[in-house]
Amino acid sequence: MSLNNILLSLDLATLRTFRLVYRLQSFSEAAEHINVKQSTVSYTIDRLRKVTGDPLFVRQGGKIVPTDRCHEVLQVVDRILIEAENLIDDAFDPATSTGEVTIGYVDYVAAVFLPQVLARIRAESKNIKIVMRAGHIDCEDLLLKGQMDIGLYPFEIERNGIYGQNLIDDDFAVCIMDKSHPLVGKHMTENDLVKYDHMRTQPNATFRAAYIQKAEQLGLKLRASVTVSGASDLPFILEGTDLIAGMPNRMAQKFTGLIGIAAFPFRAKVDINMYWPAASHQSKLNLWIRNLIVEEVSKLPPTVEI
Repeated sequence: MSLNNILLSLDLATLRTFRLVYRLQSFSEAAEHINVKQSTVSYTIDRLRKVTGDPLFVRQGGKIVPTDRCHEVLQVVDRILIEAENLIDDAFDPATSTGEVTIGYVDYVAAVFLPQVLARIRAESKNIKIVMRAGHIDCEDLLLKGQMDIGLYPFEIERNGIYGQNLIDDDFAVCIMDKSHPLVGKHMTENDLVKYDHMRTQPNATFRAAYIQKAEQLGLKLRASVTVSGASDLPFILEGTDLIAGMPNRMAQKFTGLIGIAAFPFRAKVDINMYWPAASHQSKLNLWIRNLIVEEVSKLPPTVEI
């Protein structure tokens, strides 16, 4: 019997419990989330283990880890649940609907449009839970494994099973610095960019900001004497120093009054894209959140040229 037919023989509550355990990677947290005893969750997973012939979750270092077979099971479970939910609730109403959506994001998103998105969600639905996951790490795997529903990132993801849509085209058009810095208000030259030490954003080992890549293409060697993990920290850590840091135009505008700004000698394009897994492409809840994000981004004011 195929995995799809095996899982179709189970009730929706069992499949939902499995999906919850998978996402939380905890039996106890899943039990607390749906207000049942942990033994009830354990019994449900044992049923799935028997019908799939796989342990599904194994203990490693004090926590449970999904097996390879578990990842496969999740893909089928997600599809079954989405199809069932669409049949049960043909007319999606956020005001009465329940559910949970995990959104991955970076500092740019948090500064530029995430507050508006969350305010809109809260205004239209009090029953939908939102889980925010910051940072770049493992975003593709999280989407494919069902541990993230929507990702908002400044890079391209090209993998089977992941859909994408461009949200914002921006530029690394400005350097930010202390308000007393001698470069404030200037249109910087390439010599200015090389002369001063930089504070660089480095959220993970492989990340390189678009303006750093562009500078390298132009043969400019920037001195990064300080590295921080998040761009939103830059305006506060720069204060009182002689350091400068590149920042996209729209994000820099959010810190007007806190920082000094100078125009870059060149432009380095940065795109903000939205991604979601194929498994939830037809989910009415996921689609509602995606459309809402697009609508809020469309309301953003135009960028101000420095």
